[in-house]
Order: sequence, then structure tokens, then C-alpha cells
Amino acid sequence: MTSNIEYLDLTYSFESGIGATSAERYLNEYTIEINGDGFDNDGNEIKPILIGKAKVTLVLLSLAINNGFSYYQIFDTSEELLELGNAVFDLEQEQYNEVIEHYHYDALNSNLLYVNRIEILPAYRHAGWGKRVIKDILCRFSGCYGLMVLKSFPLQLKADRDNTDDWNVQMEFENLEQDEKVAITKLNSFYKSLGFVKLLEDDYFFYNSELKNIKLDKIKID
Repeated sequence: MTSNIEYLDLTYSFESGIGATSAERYLNEYTIEINGDGFDNDGNEIKPILIGKAKVTLVLLSLAINNGFSYYQIFDTSEELLELGNAVFDLEQEQYNEVIEHYHYDALNSNLLYVNRIEILPAYRHAGWGKRVIKDILCRFSGCYGLMVLKSFPLQLKADRDNTDDWNVQMEFENLEQDEKVAITKLNSFYKSLGFVKLLEDDYFFYNSELKNIKLDKIKID
């Protein structure tokens, strides 16, 4: 079936609301459905097949600060984002930590694009679709952020094995590498193959939208 998938359709979904202003208003969370399209062996077009899901968060830090919110208020909206905030910023001083020094203080703006997760179903893995999804995300949000951040922590190591919803079962996390060191090494290699760089002792990888990335440029999505 994987050989019949020739291109992807990505559906980005986003919710917003009008009401009392809170820190969450400056966190744009997008869920992405990854559908594969193609043709069967007889040349007939097949119906789109859901082959994966993803989630990204655009942290509108510049706008939040302009409207009187602190760095801490923005990142203290979830455990995951607070961990990210502490890794990338000095939240008390409200400034980047040594991450920005690597880029010689050259970043488009202080907004962050954080990739929460990318999940590809087993039958469609190892075909390069994940790389193309990341490239599409970069293109769709071009100009909206200074740094893109991914955390190199394999999903199977934190998967809830008691969660028996249909998607979780289809992902077959139990069949993925369970040795933490080996799994992280593999994921690190994947991100490095895309030109992302690891700047901290933490598991975060970075991409500066202002800099040319030869490895990403080689990934074609047209």
C-alpha cells in the first residue's frame, strides 16, 4: 500500500476564541492531519488515506510581551511548554539564554515554532514522509517565527500503553525501539539529517529561519 502513496495532503486545524484575555491566547496550537494520495495498480486514483498526525504550537511571544504578559505567564500554561521555556529562555530576565548566542543574536523575531509531535503510521514509515511534513510546516509558517524547536524524545518511550483508543493502537508503539539510548540516538540522527542543531544539554534541536539550511533545501515537496 505504501508504494501507492505519491503525495500528501496536509490539513491544518486551528481554534480561537473571543473573551477574557489570557496567556493561552498567544499560543496558536495547530493539529495536522496527514493524508496520502495516489493511484492503485490499475492507475485509478485512490481515496485519501490518513497516514499520520502532527501538532505544532506557534508561541506569539512578541505580541504577548507587547500586551503586558511575562515570559513566565506564557510558558507556564502547560508542563511541556514550561520545560521548553526554561530550556530556551531565562524566564526571570525575560531573554534568550545561550541559545541565541550560537546564532550571534541573529533571529527574525522572538516567536517560537514548537513541534509537539509528528506521528506516522507503521505502514508508511521510512519513506521520507516525515521529512516532507517538517518541510511543509516550515514553509507554512515562514516569516512567523525566529526559531523552530523540536524535542528529541521518542514518542514510544512516553506512550500510555493503557490508552486503547484506535489511533494509539494503530501507531504500534510497542514495536518501536524500546531502548531509550538507542531510540534517542536514532531520533537525533534524523533531526541532524534535516540540518537541525542541538545547542543545549537538553534534548532540544533548533532551526533558525534566517539562516540557509542546505539539508532542508534538498527536501522537495513539490
